[in-house]
Amino acid sequence: METVIWLTGLAASGKTTTAMALKSALVLASRRPTVMIDAEDARRLFWPDLGHEVADCGCNVTRLAYLARHLAMQNIRVIVSAISPLESYRHTALAKIEKKILVLLRCPMEVLRRRDYKGLYEAADRGLVKNLAGVHFPYEEPVDKPDVVLDTDRMDTMACVSKIMDFILKNEL
Repeated sequence: METVIWLTGLAASGKTTTAMALKSALVLASRRPTVMIDAEDARRLFWPDLGHEVADCGCNVTRLAYLARHLAMQNIRVIVSAISPLESYRHTALAKIEKKILVLLRCPMEVLRRRDYKGLYEAADRGLVKNLAGVHFPYEEPVDKPDVVLDTDRMDTMACVSKIMDFILKNEL
């Protein structure tokens, strides 16, 4: 069984950017099969029936965890990039995965809004986007201590990748 690396944090915290750079670093370092799953891409491609209601977010997290677990069982390392805003959904979904690394990406809201190239926060403020974590309902940080915490307002992408890679090497994952 391979490891699932689950990146969680608010929109624009750097999850997808970090996940893509981490995938490249892992493939170069280990030559092991590695895939990256972005939650929004998966929702669009595999589960277009899901909206952005809180219950749908929970369903998306659960489906992502099942997919990640299935791939890990095939000896494919998996990186998941997902807001996964509610602790109850995230905890239940990740409990199904044997080998996992939980990575929390933290960033102050004013920085998130500044770097939000998709315009989600502005659209939420104008009422065009509903159910955005951090705006319409709180993002719940992991209750259990995350394996890696990245303060992305103070760390660039490569520093984030290095910190995750150090954890992987130290724990022989």
